[in-house]
Parts: sequence; C-alpha cells; structure tokens
Amino acid sequence: MRSEDWGGRAKETDKQNQEDELRLNAEQKKREEEQKAQEAHKQEKETRLKDEEQRRPEEQRRQDNQKQKKADIKTEDMNKNAEVQRNQDERKTGRRKHNFRKKRNSKVKSYTTSYRADKLIRGGGMQLFRAGRREQEKEDIVTLITIQAEVKRPSKNWKSMSPEFFLIF
Repeated sequence: MRSEDWGGRAKETDKQNQEDELRLNAEQKKREEEQKAQEAHKQEKETRLKDEEQRRPEEQRRQDNQKQKKADIKTEDMNKNAEVQRNQDERKTGRRKHNFRKKRNSKVKSYTTSYRADKLIRGGGMQLFRAGRREQEKEDIVTLITIQAEVKRPSKNWKSMSPEFFLIF
C-alpha cells in the first residue's frame, strides 16, 4: 500500500503543484493588470496635468481679454456720458446767451424813439427819459388830439361777432 500511497501522494502533489502554479500565474496576471491600471492612471493624471498647464495660460489670456473688454466698455460709457454732459452744458450756455441777447435787445428797443413815442401816446403825457433833460429837449414832441367817443357795453355774444361789426358802432 505504500506504493499506492506514494503514487497517490505524487498525484496529489502534482495536482497541488499545478494548482499552485495556476494560482501563482493568476496572481501574477492580477499584479500585472494592477500595474497596467496604475500606469494608465498615472499617464492619465500626467496628461490631465499637462492639459491643465496648457489651459492656464489660455484661461489667463481669456480672463485678461474679458477684463480689457470690460475696461473698454467702461471708458466708452464714461466718454459717452461726458459727451452728453458737454452737449447739455453747450445747450444751457446757448440758451443763456440767447436769453441775454433777447433781454439786451428788448432794453435797446425800449430806448428807441418810436418806442418812446408809443409809450408817450399810451401814457397820455410826457415820459421821463433816462438820458436827462438835454436828450428830452432834442426829441420831437407830438401833440395829442383827444376825440370824444361814446362808450357802450358790448353785447353778450361779442366773442362770436366779426370785426366789421365793431367798426359800425
């Protein structure tokens, strides 16, 4: 029986050896796969880092461009606002000059002889002139004639009457 034991044990050891080899081969394959996975992960990480390094200057450039555009828009807005303000100031000064000229012309007009004569007639007497007595004596004095007229109250529908109707009275 010993020979049988020896033969059976040999078979068992052969089987165990084969199983051990298979197990070792499987473990080695598993380690190789893990190493490949780690290497692939490392390569992926390296490529990701390289991509990020390449993107950083691009992003920086893009951000700088955006900042520049914002600054340009802001300066354009400020220039537009300044232009609008200048135009408004010009209009105001133009209006002031126009009002000043108008006022001056009205003052000049108030001292012309025809205007004085009109005032004299309307006022019903001699007007005091700013220039003094000498100027007053040099001007022509217009004699006024008074015409007596009878004044009547207008009718109730006087607004709708034609001007010719008023001349009749």
